[in-house]
Amino acid sequence: STDFKYNMDIYSAYATFSQNRGKWSYQVGARIENVEVQADTNRIRAFTDKYTQVYPSAFVTYSPNEKNQLQVSYSRRVDRPGLQQVNPIREWATPLISSFGNPSLEPQFTSSIETNYTRRIKNGSITAGVFYRSISDEINRAVYVDRLDFNRLILTFDNFDNTSAYGFELSTNYR
Repeated sequence: STDFKYNMDIYSAYATFSQNRGKWSYQVGARIENVEVQADTNRIRAFTDKYTQVYPSAFVTYSPNEKNQLQVSYSRRVDRPGLQQVNPIREWATPLISSFGNPSLEPQFTSSIETNYTRRIKNGSITAGVFYRSISDEINRAVYVDRLDFNRLILTFDNFDNTSAYGFELSTNYR
């Protein structure tokens, strides 16, 4: 019998400043977080993790008239590993595949730059935008050969190299 005790405390503070200047408006902000993780599996394998991070954001909007709006933004976000992704207790999925989490898994950080154009219509709006995202320490599934038995596989999670994503979004809002 193995118990997995996992505790994550997140202490955060937020600050935001915004202002309108004619047809222009802007908002800048930051969130600072101190994260403390403590985990224990019946004292067989315990681990801790502590880190402090700042997540800035900025938005600039230009509205030449009531029907048109252009916005450029930057933000930094975090995706923390889930409980199952760090749980080191081995599970046997099949006779040849073992699965367990990775206690050394780091959070995944995303920096995002977006540009959006919104056109207001009679009963709603249409928004089109493009984005670019830079993802560092991306969390993904990983498959490794078991060093104790080369005929078996281990299914786990790991941090991978930096990744980029870009795309186009189109949305509408109609009342």
